[in-house]
Amino acid sequence: MRRILALSLALSLALLSACTTATPADLPAAGGTGRGAGEEREPRRPQLVEHRLGELRRVEHGEGFVLLLPAHPTLTATVSGAEAVHWLLYQDTDGRSNRDVPLAVLDGEAVGPHRWELNWTDAPAESVRLVLCAVPQGDFPAGEEVPRVGGRPCLGLQDTRVLVLGPDESPYLTEEQAVAKARLIEPDGPWVARFEEAYTRFGSEDARGRPAWVLEALYPYGNRITVAIDALTGERIAVVWAEPPHFGGEPTPLSREEAVAAALEQLGDSDLRLLEATYTEEYEWRGHTYFAWVLRLAPGRDEGNEITAVIHAYTGTLLTP
Repeated sequence: MRRILALSLALSLALLSACTTATPADLPAAGGTGRGAGEEREPRRPQLVEHRLGELRRVEHGEGFVLLLPAHPTLTATVSGAEAVHWLLYQDTDGRSNRDVPLAVLDGEAVGPHRWELNWTDAPAESVRLVLCAVPQGDFPAGEEVPRVGGRPCLGLQDTRVLVLGPDESPYLTEEQAVAKARLIEPDGPWVARFEEAYTRFGSEDARGRPAWVLEALYPYGNRITVAIDALTGERIAVVWAEPPHFGGEPTPLSREEAVAAALEQLGDSDLRLLEATYTEEYEWRGHTYFAWVLRLAPGRDEGNEITAVIHAYTGTLLTP
């Protein structure tokens, strides 16, 4: 019995010694294939993580839509598994192929791990196709149709149709474009637009302080619709419907004195004097008939021309001039 126990103990010690003397080179890595340490990994295709062009908005152009970019935009790309990143410029045609010769090759500057940046200062005036491509790490197999940069294949990651504004072009929506967006809400509304450099009224906190078009449709009894539109992106910030001031009671028009005070405040000239005031229920303005005060005003001194101011009889809003 003792001999059997001794033999069993010796066998266990031998197995334990074999396990503890094995080296890491003799064992496959966790989840690995057991290849030797000197064996090269197969090259991986670069993967796009993020691509930012600093675009303002999507606009109709030519046969379709383009991304509108500001003058001198900054392009950034985060790409894993890339040795270098480039932007290729092609003519804006639907029949583009990888065999076409690019108009220009823009080299991205490495600014961090897997991140490249380009300050685009010489963009063409016409729309172009902007192709983000990446040079893979290692010897990546690529066909002849793949464009080469510096003799290396540059694999296409994203193809975007863009139009870059000139240095003297305004990045903002025009008044006509803003009104067209408001007409999507109320096609026949008597819209009046004003531009605000820093919007501060309705909408989310993120929209505060942004340039915006504020459009108001004011109706005969004083109810109104107010629409705020981001002047850069064209996104709708807020839509507000307001009932007339007399909502729930009888409509009461402003007195003559109240109408004159409202006119002087909005015209910004307290020296104007009243020559004549006429109340009407048939003032035609922007396709609607309004209750209004029509005021003939003259400068306090004998210099300058007369002014005809029209005030909404229920809200005191200056309709004209």
